[in-house]
Amino acid sequence: MTALPQEVVDDIINGIAQEERALDLLLACSLVCRAFLPRSQKHIFHKLVIRSDEDNEKDSPGNKRRTQRIKLLLTILEERPQIAELVQHVHIQCALEMGSVLWLAKDKGLHNLMGTLRKTENPFRTFETTNMQLLTSEGELVFSRFWVPFIAPHVNTLIIDAALLLPSAFIQSCRKLTDLFLIAVFLGPSAHIRLPYESLAMQPILLDRLDSCMSSNAVPESLGWDKQNEQHKQHAIISVESLRHYRIYTAIGRGELGDQISVFQCSGKTLKTLVLDKIDPSVSDEAIKKISLYDAPNLESLALGFDYEVQTCVLFDDDEAQQVERREASIRHASTVLASSASSHLIQSLTLNATFLVRRDGRGLFPWSGQVPGLPFIMLEAALLKFRSAAAKNCKIRINIYCREIGGDIILTLCKRAGVFFTYSVLG
Repeated sequence: MTALPQEVVDDIINGIAQEERALDLLLACSLVCRAFLPRSQKHIFHKLVIRSDEDNEKDSPGNKRRTQRIKLLLTILEERPQIAELVQHVHIQCALEMGSVLWLAKDKGLHNLMGTLRKTENPFRTFETTNMQLLTSEGELVFSRFWVPFIAPHVNTLIIDAALLLPSAFIQSCRKLTDLFLIAVFLGPSAHIRLPYESLAMQPILLDRLDSCMSSNAVPESLGWDKQNEQHKQHAIISVESLRHYRIYTAIGRGELGDQISVFQCSGKTLKTLVLDKIDPSVSDEAIKKISLYDAPNLESLALGFDYEVQTCVLFDDDEAQQVERREASIRHASTVLASSASSHLIQSLTLNATFLVRRDGRGLFPWSGQVPGLPFIMLEAALLKFRSAAAKNCKIRINIYCREIGGDIILTLCKRAGVFFTYSVLG
Protein backbone atom coordinates (compact mmCIF):
# COMPACT_ATOMS: atom_id res chain seq x y z
CA MET A 1 0.00 0.00 0.00
CA THR A 2 1.38 3.37 -1.00
CA ALA A 3 1.89 5.76 1.92
CA LEU A 4 -0.14 8.95 1.85
CA PRO A 5 1.82 12.20 1.42
CA GLN A 6 2.36 13.99 4.72
CA GLU A 7 0.38 16.97 3.44
CA VAL A 8 -2.70 14.76 2.98
CA VAL A 9 -2.24 13.24 6.43
CA ASP A 10 -2.01 16.73 7.94
CA ASP A 11 -5.22 17.79 6.18
CA ILE A 12 -7.01 14.76 7.61
CA ILE A 13 -5.84 15.60 11.13
CA ASN A 14 -6.87 19.24 10.63
CA GLY A 15 -10.36 18.05 9.74
CA ILE A 16 -10.54 15.82 12.81
CA ALA A 17 -9.58 18.82 14.96
CA GLN A 18 -12.86 20.48 13.97
CA GLU A 19 -15.01 17.63 15.28
CA GLU A 20 -17.01 17.84 18.51
CA ARG A 21 -14.90 15.19 20.29
CA ALA A 22 -11.70 16.58 18.81
CA LEU A 23 -9.43 16.02 21.81
CA ASP A 24 -10.33 12.34 22.24
CA LEU A 25 -9.96 11.72 18.51
CA LEU A 26 -6.63 13.54 18.31
CA LEU A 27 -5.26 11.57 21.27
CA ALA A 28 -6.28 8.36 19.52
CA CYS A 29 -4.70 9.49 16.25
CA SER A 30 -1.42 10.32 17.97
CA LEU A 31 -1.18 6.67 19.06
CA VAL A 32 -1.96 5.14 15.65
CA CYS A 33 1.24 5.87 13.77
CA ARG A 34 4.16 8.27 13.67
CA ALA A 35 2.78 10.09 10.63
CA PHE A 36 -0.23 11.24 12.69
CA LEU A 37 1.78 12.33 15.72
CA PRO A 38 3.24 15.77 14.78
CA ARG A 39 0.02 17.34 13.54
CA SER A 40 -2.06 15.74 16.33
CA GLN A 41 0.28 17.14 18.98
CA LYS A 42 0.11 20.56 17.36
CA HIS A 43 -3.67 20.65 17.86
CA ILE A 44 -3.63 18.98 21.29
CA PHE A 45 -1.17 21.44 22.81
CA HIS A 46 -2.14 24.56 20.84
CA LYS A 47 -4.39 25.84 23.64
CA LEU A 48 -3.54 25.26 27.30
CA VAL A 49 -6.43 25.70 29.75
CA ILE A 50 -5.71 26.08 33.47
CA ARG A 51 -8.86 25.90 35.59
CA SER A 52 -9.28 27.16 39.13
CA ASP A 53 -12.06 25.65 41.23
CA GLU A 54 -14.18 27.79 43.53
CA ASP A 55 -12.18 26.93 46.64
CA ASN A 56 -8.61 28.22 46.33
CA GLU A 57 -7.47 27.66 49.91
CA LYS A 58 -4.01 26.15 50.26
CA ASP A 59 -5.13 22.64 51.26
CA SER A 60 -8.45 22.59 49.42
CA PRO A 61 -9.28 19.81 46.92
CA GLY A 62 -9.54 22.37 44.12
CA ASN A 63 -6.08 23.74 44.86
CA LYS A 64 -4.58 20.25 44.99
CA ARG A 65 -6.15 19.26 41.66
CA ARG A 66 -4.76 22.32 39.93
CA THR A 67 -1.33 21.76 41.47
CA GLN A 68 -1.29 18.12 40.36
CA ARG A 69 -2.27 19.01 36.80
CA ILE A 70 0.44 21.67 36.53
CA LYS A 71 3.02 19.29 38.00
CA LEU A 72 2.08 16.61 35.45
CA LEU A 73 2.37 19.08 32.58
CA LEU A 74 5.78 20.25 33.82
CA THR A 75 6.94 16.63 33.82
CA ILE A 76 5.81 16.24 30.21
CA LEU A 77 7.60 19.43 29.18
CA GLU A 78 10.75 18.33 30.98
CA GLU A 79 10.79 15.03 29.09
CA ARG A 80 9.81 16.59 25.75
CA PRO A 81 10.72 20.30 25.78
CA GLN A 82 9.75 20.67 22.11
CA ILE A 83 6.09 20.48 23.14
CA ALA A 84 6.37 23.92 24.78
CA GLU A 85 6.83 25.38 21.30
CA LEU A 86 3.36 24.11 20.35
CA VAL A 87 1.52 26.09 23.05
CA GLN A 88 0.27 29.30 21.44
CA HIS A 89 -2.80 30.08 23.57
CA VAL A 90 -2.96 30.08 27.38
CA HIS A 91 -6.38 30.35 29.05
CA ILE A 92 -6.79 30.92 32.80
CA GLN A 93 -10.33 29.99 33.88
CA CYS A 94 -11.09 31.31 37.35
CA ALA A 95 -13.95 30.12 39.53
CA LEU A 96 -17.42 30.91 38.23
CA GLU A 97 -18.17 32.88 41.39
CA MET A 98 -15.22 35.18 40.59
CA GLY A 99 -13.31 34.27 43.72
CA SER A 100 -9.85 35.46 44.71
CA VAL A 101 -7.13 35.23 42.05
CA LEU A 102 -4.23 35.76 44.45
CA TRP A 103 -3.05 32.25 43.57
CA LEU A 104 -1.84 33.70 40.26
CA ALA A 105 0.78 35.62 42.25
CA LYS A 106 1.68 32.81 44.67
CA ASP A 107 1.50 29.49 42.79
CA LYS A 108 5.15 28.52 42.21
CA GLY A 109 4.17 25.61 39.98
CA LEU A 110 2.21 27.97 37.74
CA HIS A 111 5.16 30.35 37.60
CA ASN A 112 7.51 27.50 36.63
CA LEU A 113 5.10 26.46 33.88
CA MET A 114 4.67 29.98 32.52
CA GLY A 115 8.43 30.53 32.68
CA THR A 116 9.01 27.36 30.66
CA LEU A 117 6.53 28.46 28.01
CA ARG A 118 7.99 31.96 27.89
CA LYS A 119 11.58 30.79 27.28
CA THR A 120 10.82 29.08 23.97
CA GLU A 121 11.90 30.59 20.66
CA ASN A 122 8.25 31.16 19.78
CA PRO A 123 6.39 31.84 23.08
CA PHE A 124 2.60 31.82 23.21
CA ARG A 125 1.02 34.94 21.68
CA THR A 126 -2.56 34.67 22.97
CA PHE A 127 -3.58 34.97 26.61
CA GLU A 128 -7.16 34.66 27.86
CA THR A 129 -8.78 35.00 31.28
CA THR A 130 -12.33 34.22 32.41
CA ASN A 131 -14.09 35.41 35.59
CA MET A 132 -11.16 37.35 37.05
CA GLN A 133 -11.98 39.46 40.10
CA LEU A 134 -9.18 41.68 41.38
CA LEU A 135 -9.42 43.19 44.83
CA THR A 136 -7.38 46.36 45.26
CA SER A 137 -4.95 44.59 47.58
CA GLU A 138 -4.44 41.75 45.10
CA GLY A 139 -4.03 43.73 41.89
CA GLU A 140 -0.48 44.89 42.57
CA LEU A 141 0.78 41.40 43.49
CA VAL A 142 -0.86 39.71 40.50
CA PHE A 143 0.45 42.46 38.23
CA SER A 144 4.07 42.40 39.45
CA ARG A 145 4.53 38.67 40.08
CA PHE A 146 2.46 37.14 37.29
CA TRP A 147 1.39 39.62 34.63
CA VAL A 148 4.60 41.59 34.05
CA PRO A 149 7.04 38.65 33.83
CA PHE A 150 4.84 36.12 32.01
CA ILE A 151 2.16 37.96 29.99
CA ALA A 152 3.04 41.56 29.15
CA PRO A 153 6.36 41.11 27.29
CA HIS A 154 5.24 39.02 24.32
CA VAL A 155 1.43 38.64 24.11
CA ASN A 156 -0.17 39.86 20.86
CA THR A 157 -3.78 38.86 21.53
CA LEU A 158 -5.42 39.53 24.90
CA ILE A 159 -8.91 38.21 25.70
CA ILE A 160 -10.45 39.25 29.02
CA ASP A 161 -13.90 37.76 29.59
CA ALA A 162 -15.74 38.89 32.74
CA ALA A 163 -13.33 40.84 34.92
CA LEU A 164 -14.08 43.01 37.94
CA LEU A 165 -11.96 46.03 38.92
CA LEU A 166 -9.30 45.37 36.28
CA PRO A 167 -6.64 48.13 36.41
CA SER A 168 -5.98 49.63 32.98
CA ALA A 169 -2.25 49.05 33.60
CA PHE A 170 -2.81 45.36 32.86
CA ILE A 171 -3.70 46.26 29.28
CA GLN A 172 -1.29 49.15 28.89
CA SER A 173 1.71 47.00 29.90
CA CYS A 174 1.22 44.70 26.89
CA ARG A 175 3.39 46.65 24.47
CA LYS A 176 3.13 44.15 21.60
CA LEU A 177 -0.66 43.93 21.67
CA THR A 178 -2.41 43.78 18.30
CA ASP A 179 -5.81 42.27 19.18
CA LEU A 180 -7.78 43.20 22.30
CA PHE A 181 -11.08 41.58 23.33
CA LEU A 182 -12.86 43.01 26.40
CA ILE A 183 -16.06 41.18 27.31
CA ALA A 184 -18.01 42.33 30.39
CA VAL A 185 -15.01 44.11 31.91
CA PHE A 186 -15.20 46.70 34.70
CA LEU A 187 -12.06 48.82 34.90
CA GLY A 188 -10.64 49.53 38.34
CA PRO A 189 -8.27 52.15 39.78
CA SER A 190 -4.64 51.98 38.62
CA ALA A 191 -3.13 54.55 40.96
CA HIS A 192 -1.42 51.85 43.03
CA ILE A 193 0.13 50.09 40.02
CA ARG A 194 3.23 51.39 38.27
CA LEU A 195 4.00 50.40 34.72
CA PRO A 196 7.37 48.68 34.17
CA TYR A 197 8.41 51.30 31.62
CA GLU A 198 8.24 55.03 31.10
CA SER A 199 5.26 56.62 29.42
CA LEU A 200 5.63 56.54 25.64
CA ALA A 201 4.20 58.86 23.02
CA MET A 202 1.67 56.51 21.40
CA GLN A 203 -1.60 56.87 19.59
CA PRO A 204 -4.16 56.49 22.39
CA ILE A 205 -7.10 54.14 22.52
CA LEU A 206 -9.55 55.67 24.97
CA LEU A 207 -11.63 53.57 27.33
CA ASP A 208 -14.01 56.05 28.88
CA ARG A 209 -15.97 54.67 31.83
CA LEU A 210 -18.91 57.02 31.67
CA ASP A 211 -19.64 58.79 34.95
CA SER A 212 -23.37 58.49 34.38
CA CYS A 213 -23.09 54.71 34.26
CA MET A 214 -20.80 53.88 37.17
CA SER A 215 -21.00 55.65 40.50
CA SER A 216 -18.91 55.13 43.61
CA ASN A 217 -22.05 54.42 45.62
CA ALA A 218 -22.63 51.21 43.67
CA VAL A 219 -19.35 49.57 44.65
CA PRO A 220 -19.61 47.42 47.80
CA GLU A 221 -17.01 47.81 50.53
CA SER A 222 -16.24 44.08 50.33
CA LEU A 223 -14.45 44.67 47.03
CA GLY A 224 -11.75 46.67 48.78
CA TRP A 225 -12.48 49.84 46.82
CA ASP A 226 -12.48 52.98 48.91
CA LYS A 227 -15.73 54.82 48.25
CA GLN A 228 -13.96 58.09 48.85
CA ASN A 229 -11.53 57.35 46.03
CA GLU A 230 -12.70 59.15 42.91
CA GLN A 231 -9.96 57.59 40.78
CA HIS A 232 -12.42 55.21 39.10
CA LYS A 233 -14.31 58.15 37.62
CA GLN A 234 -11.30 59.29 35.63
CA HIS A 235 -10.71 58.35 32.01
CA ALA A 236 -8.59 55.25 31.54
CA ILE A 237 -6.18 55.87 28.67
CA ILE A 238 -5.02 52.66 27.02
CA SER A 239 -2.05 53.59 24.82
CA VAL A 240 -0.78 50.57 22.93
CA GLU A 241 1.44 51.35 19.98
CA SER A 242 0.69 48.28 17.87
CA LEU A 243 -3.03 47.89 18.60
CA ARG A 244 -4.97 47.32 15.39
CA HIS A 245 -8.05 45.25 16.21
CA TYR A 246 -10.15 46.35 19.14
CA ARG A 247 -13.37 44.53 20.00
CA ILE A 248 -15.55 45.95 22.73
CA TYR A 249 -18.56 44.35 24.33
CA THR A 250 -20.75 46.43 26.60
CA ALA A 251 -20.28 45.24 30.15
CA ILE A 252 -23.49 44.48 32.01
CA GLY A 253 -23.22 44.62 35.79
CA ARG A 254 -26.08 43.27 37.83
CA GLY A 255 -26.10 41.59 41.21
CA GLU A 256 -23.20 42.82 43.32
CA LEU A 257 -22.77 46.02 41.35
CA GLY A 258 -26.50 46.69 41.13
CA ASP A 259 -27.76 48.08 37.86
CA GLN A 260 -24.50 49.79 36.93
CA ILE A 261 -23.35 49.56 33.34
CA SER A 262 -19.80 50.09 32.13
CA VAL A 263 -19.59 51.38 28.56
CA PHE A 264 -16.31 51.80 26.74
CA GLN A 265 -15.77 54.63 24.29
CA CYS A 266 -13.35 54.03 21.45
CA SER A 267 -11.37 56.44 19.34
CA GLY A 268 -7.98 56.47 17.71
CA LYS A 269 -6.45 56.46 14.27
CA THR A 270 -5.25 52.87 14.61
CA LEU A 271 -8.71 51.37 15.19
CA LYS A 272 -9.65 48.93 12.41
CA THR A 273 -12.11 46.44 13.91
CA LEU A 274 -15.02 47.20 16.24
CA VAL A 275 -17.69 44.87 17.60
CA LEU A 276 -20.48 46.28 19.78
CA ASP A 277 -22.60 43.26 20.59
CA LYS A 278 -26.01 43.74 22.20
CA ILE A 279 -25.70 47.22 23.64
CA ASP A 280 -27.55 47.12 26.94
CA PRO A 281 -30.79 49.14 26.79
CA SER A 282 -30.27 50.43 30.35
CA VAL A 283 -27.51 52.72 29.09
CA SER A 284 -28.69 56.28 28.55
CA ASP A 285 -28.93 57.85 25.09
CA GLU A 286 -26.44 60.52 26.21
CA ALA A 287 -23.89 57.84 27.07
CA ILE A 288 -24.27 56.11 23.73
CA LYS A 289 -23.74 59.38 21.86
CA LYS A 290 -20.27 59.52 23.41
CA ILE A 291 -19.35 56.31 21.58
CA SER A 292 -18.39 58.27 18.50
CA LEU A 293 -16.67 56.77 15.49
CA TYR A 294 -15.93 60.10 13.84
CA ASP A 295 -12.34 59.87 15.11
CA ALA A 296 -11.80 56.39 13.63
CA PRO A 297 -11.05 57.16 9.96
CA ASN A 298 -9.31 53.82 9.38
CA LEU A 299 -12.14 51.61 10.62
CA GLU A 300 -12.51 48.64 8.26
CA SER A 301 -14.96 46.29 10.00
CA LEU A 302 -18.01 47.13 12.12
CA ALA A 303 -20.49 44.75 13.77
CA LEU A 304 -23.52 45.81 15.81
CA GLY A 305 -26.12 43.73 17.61
CA PHE A 306 -29.36 44.34 19.47
CA ASP A 307 -32.20 42.35 21.04
CA TYR A 308 -35.85 43.29 20.63
CA GLU A 309 -37.24 40.87 23.14
CA VAL A 310 -40.24 40.15 25.32
CA GLN A 311 -38.82 38.08 28.16
CA THR A 312 -40.23 34.60 28.80
CA CYS A 313 -39.62 35.27 32.47
CA VAL A 314 -39.62 38.48 34.47
CA LEU A 315 -36.04 39.73 34.81
CA PHE A 316 -36.87 43.34 35.61
CA ASP A 317 -39.51 44.89 37.84
CA ASP A 318 -40.68 47.12 34.99
CA ASP A 319 -44.20 47.97 33.99
CA GLU A 320 -45.28 47.47 30.36
CA ALA A 321 -44.27 50.98 29.30
CA GLN A 322 -40.79 50.54 30.76
CA GLN A 323 -40.41 47.20 28.96
CA VAL A 324 -41.29 48.85 25.65
CA GLU A 325 -38.76 51.60 26.34
CA ARG A 326 -36.09 49.02 27.19
CA ARG A 327 -36.63 47.18 23.90
CA GLU A 328 -36.75 50.32 21.76
CA ALA A 329 -33.64 51.78 23.44
CA SER A 330 -31.54 48.87 22.20
CA ILE A 331 -32.43 49.70 18.59
CA ARG A 332 -31.87 53.43 19.15
CA HIS A 333 -28.39 52.76 20.51
CA ALA A 334 -27.40 50.62 17.52
CA SER A 335 -28.76 53.30 15.17
CA THR A 336 -26.75 56.05 16.89
CA VAL A 337 -23.45 54.18 16.54
CA LEU A 338 -24.27 53.16 12.96
CA ALA A 339 -25.01 56.76 11.94
CA SER A 340 -21.73 58.03 13.38
CA SER A 341 -19.79 55.37 11.46
CA ALA A 342 -20.85 56.80 8.10
CA SER A 343 -17.78 59.06 8.19
CA SER A 344 -15.47 56.02 8.01
CA HIS A 345 -15.18 55.64 4.24
CA LEU A 346 -12.76 52.70 4.49
CA ILE A 347 -15.28 50.34 6.08
CA GLN A 348 -15.27 47.11 4.09
CA SER A 349 -17.74 45.15 6.19
CA LEU A 350 -20.86 45.95 8.21
CA THR A 351 -22.74 43.25 10.12
CA LEU A 352 -25.97 43.93 12.00
CA ASN A 353 -27.37 41.14 14.20
CA ALA A 354 -31.04 41.70 15.07
CA THR A 355 -32.68 39.26 17.50
CA PHE A 356 -36.47 39.15 18.02
CA LEU A 357 -37.84 36.88 20.74
CA VAL A 358 -41.44 36.79 21.95
CA ARG A 359 -43.33 34.85 24.57
CA ARG A 360 -44.98 31.70 23.32
CA ASP A 361 -48.38 32.97 24.43
CA GLY A 362 -47.99 35.83 21.96
CA ARG A 363 -48.41 38.54 24.58
CA GLY A 364 -46.49 41.76 24.40
CA LEU A 365 -46.05 41.69 20.63
CA PHE A 366 -44.57 44.70 18.91
CA PRO A 367 -45.53 46.25 15.53
CA TRP A 368 -45.16 43.87 12.60
CA SER A 369 -45.99 44.17 8.90
CA GLY A 370 -49.18 46.04 8.13
CA GLN A 371 -48.68 48.37 11.09
CA VAL A 372 -46.84 51.66 11.36
CA PRO A 373 -43.24 51.02 12.50
CA GLY A 374 -42.14 52.73 15.67
CA LEU A 375 -39.62 55.56 15.82
CA PRO A 376 -36.65 53.26 16.66
CA PHE A 377 -37.16 51.34 13.41
CA ILE A 378 -37.39 54.60 11.46
CA MET A 379 -34.12 55.72 13.09
CA LEU A 380 -32.48 52.42 12.18
CA GLU A 381 -33.59 52.67 8.55
CA ALA A 382 -32.35 56.27 8.31
CA ALA A 383 -28.98 55.31 9.83
CA LEU A 384 -28.64 52.34 7.48
CA LEU A 385 -29.45 54.45 4.41
CA LYS A 386 -26.98 57.12 5.56
CA PHE A 387 -24.29 54.49 6.01
CA ARG A 388 -25.01 52.88 2.64
CA SER A 389 -24.84 56.18 0.77
CA ALA A 390 -21.46 57.05 2.31
CA ALA A 391 -19.89 53.58 2.28
CA ALA A 392 -17.40 52.39 -0.30
CA LYS A 393 -18.83 50.56 -3.31
CA ASN A 394 -17.15 47.31 -2.27
CA CYS A 395 -18.47 47.47 1.30
CA LYS A 396 -20.30 44.27 2.28
CA ILE A 397 -23.43 44.97 4.32
CA ARG A 398 -25.07 41.98 5.97
CA ILE A 399 -28.02 41.87 8.35
CA ASN A 400 -28.71 38.67 10.27
CA ILE A 401 -32.28 38.39 11.61
CA TYR A 402 -33.06 35.86 14.33
CA CYS A 403 -36.70 35.27 15.32
CA ARG A 404 -38.78 32.79 17.28
CA GLU A 405 -42.03 31.68 15.62
CA ILE A 406 -42.97 35.12 14.28
CA GLY A 407 -41.45 38.54 13.93
CA GLY A 408 -38.88 40.58 12.10
CA ASP A 409 -41.20 41.64 9.27
CA ILE A 410 -40.32 45.30 9.71
CA ILE A 411 -36.60 44.57 9.49
CA LEU A 412 -37.22 42.47 6.37
CA THR A 413 -39.00 45.41 4.75
CA LEU A 414 -36.22 47.73 5.88
CA CYS A 415 -33.57 45.47 4.32
CA LYS A 416 -35.39 45.34 1.00
CA ARG A 417 -35.85 49.12 0.86
CA ALA A 418 -32.20 49.71 1.73
CA GLY A 419 -31.08 47.11 -0.80
CA VAL A 420 -28.85 45.13 1.58
CA PHE A 421 -28.20 41.41 1.90
CA PHE A 422 -29.89 39.69 4.82
CA THR A 423 -30.39 36.24 6.34
CA TYR A 424 -33.49 35.12 8.22
CA SER A 425 -33.34 32.38 10.86
CA VAL A 426 -36.20 30.99 12.95
CA LEU A 427 -35.09 29.94 16.43
CA GLY A 428 -36.56 26.85 18.06
